[in-house]
Amino acid sequence: MYKNIPVYYSSIEYAKKAGELEQWRESYRINLDLRRYLENNASNYYNTYRLHELIDNLDEKYGVERCMYLIARTIQYRCSYDGRFYKSVFDRAAAFSYPDAHTEAVQEAEKIVHGDIADKSKAYISDVHSCILNDIFRELMKLEQKQSHNQSKSSEQLGGMSFG
Repeated sequence: MYKNIPVYYSSIEYAKKAGELEQWRESYRINLDLRRYLENNASNYYNTYRLHELIDNLDEKYGVERCMYLIARTIQYRCSYDGRFYKSVFDRAAAFSYPDAHTEAVQEAEKIVHGDIADKSKAYISDVHSCILNDIFRELMKLEQKQSHNQSKSSEQLGGMSFG
């Protein structure tokens, strides 16, 4: 459904300047849809031992990259007080950056104690339990590695040529 729509990594300020505001909005809307999907479904899948089914659904609908990007924001947010994330999960989540958390608007809003409102990436922070997010993210990391390996293998079979 949204798997083939790229994640927009740049800030809203950059998107405005670059004439890419519509791409930013679409990516932001999909990210919020993904957050709602996780909040509505993660606990049920997890508690009924169907985590792999959830991972398959997430990959099919949103893609591994977007799922990891969104969940990483919650992990980064909670890392200062929540020690339930595996080190490998924490380290991989730390590799993602959120330029919307560092825009001029956020800096100005922080001066008057409203930084949370200006930081658009705060909307990605989920209420899903940390242990569940930890396991989801770990499974997404495995899938990411598998997909990367399969892509490399396909390139080798095509004589090192990439067609997309």
